[in-house]
Amino acid sequence: PSIASARHTVTAREQTVKEVRAAYLPQLDASLDASAVNEERSILRSERTGSAGATLSQVIWSDPLATSIRIQRDVLAGSRQRLIQSELDIAAATAGAFFDVLRSQNLERIERENLRRVETNLDVARNRVRVGYASPAEVFRWEVERANGRNGVIFAGRVLDAARVRLNQLMYRPQEALFAAEEPDIERDPYLVLSNEELAPFYDTPRTCRVVRAFMVEDGLDNSPELRRLDAAIQAQQRQLGQASRAYWAPTIGFRSDFDHILSQSSEFSPTGFPFPEDEWSVGLTAALPLYKGGQRQATKHRSRAQLRALQRDRDELAQQIELRIRVSMFSIAASWNNIQLSREAAVASMKNLDLVTDAYATGVVSILDLLDAQSSALTAELQASNAVFDFLLDLVEVQRAAGRLDWFRAEENRDAWVQRIRDYFAEVRRSGQEPGGFE
Repeated sequence: PSIASARHTVTAREQTVKEVRAAYLPQLDASLDASAVNEERSILRSERTGSAGATLSQVIWSDPLATSIRIQRDVLAGSRQRLIQSELDIAAATAGAFFDVLRSQNLERIERENLRRVETNLDVARNRVRVGYASPAEVFRWEVERANGRNGVIFAGRVLDAARVRLNQLMYRPQEALFAAEEPDIERDPYLVLSNEELAPFYDTPRTCRVVRAFMVEDGLDNSPELRRLDAAIQAQQRQLGQASRAYWAPTIGFRSDFDHILSQSSEFSPTGFPFPEDEWSVGLTAALPLYKGGQRQATKHRSRAQLRALQRDRDELAQQIELRIRVSMFSIAASWNNIQLSREAAVASMKNLDLVTDAYATGVVSILDLLDAQSSALTAELQASNAVFDFLLDLVEVQRAAGRLDWFRAEENRDAWVQRIRDYFAEVRRSGQEPGGFE
């Protein structure tokens, strides 16, 4: 659900708690009554009577009602965790959509640069044909490449438009609203990554990497709104099971008081000559305990226990899934971080090779096939280098979402606190002398 929908659900749950709790507060009702009885029954009241009355009631103790209040509070807690989950999901989706916009912008820019190189080479080919270095077939081949390049630019533009629409939709903006997206510098932007000096001690050996993954798993399981929501459901089900067990001996105790004032009556005296009272009142204290319910209480108890076990099993499986998601995303981000530098080196080498082959082609030293191959390799390497950056950023978002927090993008103090927590975790591992994560 959307964040707005989840917030309305929380508000509704808050009112549900108040509704259930209201049954435990004093209840006051007013009434007007007009009645008629036959003559034989007119000993205590007049045959025709009009009266006004009030009833005051108060539940002193009701185990089902008290349990229902606690359960609704647990349901409210679960709804609040559902809101947090929605906020994290939409924030992660929005970050991913933003990076897709940047990726699409880079794709369009690279395709345009490739098209310009093709057009330059087309002019070179025409000059080569003009001086007799090449046949007209080379010109035709470059014209084919120019058409393909233009198609690539058009396709990249469509991808960019679609990415912008998706981002606008997630941000509740007009879907075709224009905006400028600035590409971040992942090596210098403080809102994206920690400095190499801060990261190095945590990733310098396989052992420290395992410790980091173990920390992220523990931190993620503690912060997971999905697990907290299930914890609230388990707590509610435990309360339900406890109430089902107490239903055999826990009575419902209540207080009730009634008052009636006679407004009008057909006669003032009874057939025995005594005057009818103008006011009537009663006060009572009740205690009720069901003795036999046809096996309902036993069935409710068994059902509650089975539902509790199912929820506990669901929680165990969800915890394993969250741990798996965190560990996989940690492996992915380590690989994507290294891939940035490697793909950049490949892109630089490919561009240098393309420059050499282009100069050689202009002087007739190499054929058009050599240039096409060099240009295709350079385009592929440049796209891979660009994608590597955004793959890392998406992996960074995935790591944070899997761990139940997206605070790296918010403020520097959040990242400082994260660094301090992981340092404390490393210190605890050193003191205990035990390797986390199941390794010896």
